[in-house]
Amino acid sequence: MRKILGSRLPYFKYNESEQLRGSLVFIGLNHYQLFYVSDIARSLDDNSRDYMLDISARIGGLPTIRLQKNTKEFMDFSRLKSPPKFPLAPWGLQRLLEYVRVNCKNPAIETTENGFPLLTSTGHNDTKRVEYLQVYIESLLTSIRMGSHLRGYFVWSFMDCFELLFGYTVEYGLYEVDFNDKDQKRYPKLSAEWYTTFLTKHGKERKSFSY
Repeated sequence: MRKILGSRLPYFKYNESEQLRGSLVFIGLNHYQLFYVSDIARSLDDNSRDYMLDISARIGGLPTIRLQKNTKEFMDFSRLKSPPKFPLAPWGLQRLLEYVRVNCKNPAIETTENGFPLLTSTGHNDTKRVEYLQVYIESLLTSIRMGSHLRGYFVWSFMDCFELLFGYTVEYGLYEVDFNDKDQKRYPKLSAEWYTTFLTKHGKERKSFSY
């Protein structure tokens, strides 16, 4: 990393390192989908380097949105939230939690974002989101039973919100917002009903979460 970033990577003085030691409260993880990554060797002599080029990686699968910058191709990493047709891969989040548990002395973890976007036309019947939440939350319960210090889980998002990255064509939310109504009334979706039932069923594990 030091070789790639050079002077752009700051140095910590000894006393600064000591002040940081033990100051970690928890690790926040945003997780939506799994992608395969391969290495891309790049020249370190390019003066136009930024954090995108520093990653030096190719992300496989969708989305394959690529931009051109100074004749060099790089992936737009802002597009990593999964579009509606992405396959479910909860084992990816479970492996990540296991890696942190084994290699990072099992710190406290908060899953600060996890959710699934759907076309706005789905309305109340967001069955695909129910399927997504079911398999991902069950993978978190497995991680807890294996000893992971997972203490918080948050679904993105509680209310419908249109996703800017997809040009406002998909929405997130356990509760549907009627944007055509002057009062913008809220209605629980199938995912909200399932979520409540799930938490009631797994009451013991619920104590390990922050909602």
